[in-house]
Amino acid sequence: MTLKVPTYMLAMLVVTGLYLTVEIPFSIYLVSVLGGSATQADIDTVEKVGRFLTGVAIALAYVGIRIYPRYHGYGYSFAASTRQALFRAIPIIVLTFVGLHVYGEVRGMFSSGEARKEAFISNLAKRSIAEAGLSGISPSLSPSWLASVSGLPALLPSDALVSMSGKSLPELARREAVRSLGDVDAARDTFAADLETQMAPAYKEFARASEQYLATVRDRDNRAEYEWDDFRRELRSHFGSSIPRPGTDYHARVIRKMREDGLQVSSAFRLDDKATFKVMVGKKIIREAATAFAKGIDDNIGKGSRLLPGADAATFYADPAVQRLVRERLSMKIAPSVLVTPEIKPAAFRDGIYPALVQRAASEILETAGMRPGAFTSNANRETGEAAVKAATLPTTALLLSLAGALFHIHKFSGYLMLIFGTALRSKILVSKPSRHVFAALALVLAIIGMRPAIPTDIGSVLSKSDAGVYGHVVTGAISLQPGLFLIGDTMTAYGPWQLIDSHLPAPRYSELALASAIPAVSHEETASVIPVPEGKPEMEVETASASNIPVPMARPAMD
Repeated sequence: MTLKVPTYMLAMLVVTGLYLTVEIPFSIYLVSVLGGSATQADIDTVEKVGRFLTGVAIALAYVGIRIYPRYHGYGYSFAASTRQALFRAIPIIVLTFVGLHVYGEVRGMFSSGEARKEAFISNLAKRSIAEAGLSGISPSLSPSWLASVSGLPALLPSDALVSMSGKSLPELARREAVRSLGDVDAARDTFAADLETQMAPAYKEFARASEQYLATVRDRDNRAEYEWDDFRRELRSHFGSSIPRPGTDYHARVIRKMREDGLQVSSAFRLDDKATFKVMVGKKIIREAATAFAKGIDDNIGKGSRLLPGADAATFYADPAVQRLVRERLSMKIAPSVLVTPEIKPAAFRDGIYPALVQRAASEILETAGMRPGAFTSNANRETGEAAVKAATLPTTALLLSLAGALFHIHKFSGYLMLIFGTALRSKILVSKPSRHVFAALALVLAIIGMRPAIPTDIGSVLSKSDAGVYGHVVTGAISLQPGLFLIGDTMTAYGPWQLIDSHLPAPRYSELALASAIPAVSHEETASVIPVPEGKPEMEVETASASNIPVPMARPAMD
């Protein structure tokens, strides 16, 4: 009897191998990102890639175990079997991608207020630990450290993490504020965009009032001409062709009526003096336009403005009333000497605005951390609480799913190899299912042993305080495999397709203290740049000053 390896098994061997050259590097990349100071955008991107790869892992397992063998047994060709496999694999990938997203959302939605508050505080401590270390352990780029840090919120309670960080809650809030704002240049760009957004309605109303004033003034000659024609018609309707002359009673009545209508004419004004009449009308139009402009500014910006129609943005922001409105909108105490504009100079922003931004952000974070648990389930804070739970639980979930996918497909890959090897030797025993499963299981065990599962003593002493039960032991076991997995992943990263994917993903963000360790074991450090993150400086003083006007002398629109 001739033994022959089915074509689909050769194809599955190749596809599974390609999958492993992506999944294992992704697993170590995942640890590198989540063990650092990842932003929410970084986490969202990594989470989407992880969900997709999990879908691929499940689809490969299903078609390799169920679909290909069944249709091969029915006598289908490899091409026909592949069509059936794709028909099922694609929905599996989509459903897994969507299902894991829904799982994360539901887990956050149905979490209790206590869990949300716990997660919020744990995340503050975890990010500080990632940057500055804990309990005498300096941060590093070692796989054990990165994996341990990423899983801390799921393994230890928040009060333990805060204690291990060596920081008080106000200090953690301040460090988080600095981290969220970024360095001075990044914060300045964000501040400028936010300021323009907040002041856009006021500037729009100023521009509208300014344009209305200028348009009215530009059109005053046409309006004066119309007013003159109307005035002459009214005179003819009362006096015919005989125009009252100065000094007569009729002339005095007409002058009085003109003054009531806002025309500042003298008693000697000749009623047929068109040029003087149009000048008086023009002045009246300017006065009315200036009054309307001033009212619009007072209503939308505030009293005390010295803005002139047609002023540019720089002049607009330099106005004292605008500066007062800026401080009200920002809800910040900024020294009166600081001119707050979107184009604020870097030095002025660094010294006058950045400390106030840090103080405001830190106060908001500390206020949130101090809320009662029930407040995290209210409409105002629901999203914050749900996001905190997802941020605390996602790293360990992603780590376990990625590791499980890699180990399972190492098992399947070994089974396919055994089938090919047994077929080449024409051995029915070696190609039998029991033999393949035993060999694959043995290969998996040897691979795990070869990874030399171990956790450094100092980190192990921290993880041993976990009270997460079986789940905690599973996570700890996954962490222990990271050094060996990093070693394998380095090779796959250097020679596999991961390099093409890696260039489109966010680089890990490490503190300067972690970068100083410069351990070469982190593969991503060799394949992509790392981003240093600003560390909170508790000793940095925050300047505060009461908000008041900046006296900038400017004239009102001319009244005549």
